[in-house]
Amino acid sequence: MDTVHFDKKTRTALLAAVLPDRPEEREAAAAWMALTGGAVRALGAYLFHHVHVEEIRAELPLAKEGAIGLLSDCGFRMNETVRRESVWQNGVKEPADMAVLAWRNPGE
Repeated sequence: MDTVHFDKKTRTALLAAVLPDRPEEREAAAAWMALTGGAVRALGAYLFHHVHVEEIRAELPLAKEGAIGLLSDCGFRMNETVRRESVWQNGVKEPADMAVLAWRNPGE
């Protein structure tokens, strides 16, 4: 993960990370799911049990279906879709539709 931003008032963590889409090759896709999914689950367990956050949020472009599916498998649920007006894509500022996912602390 690149960074995690915390909102102490709402006890929420926002993941700021680059999750590439799943590779097309079957073997590479299986390895990608195992490694990335394990890292997301471990980070979630740490944030829920040691930092005591109530929710972890992630924002991804809607086109990143593989990454959205991976986060869903880890416990994230689709919260909403938003349009961001200044997302950098290929060095150009363009509007983009983003999926906002949330993972609630299972212990609360």
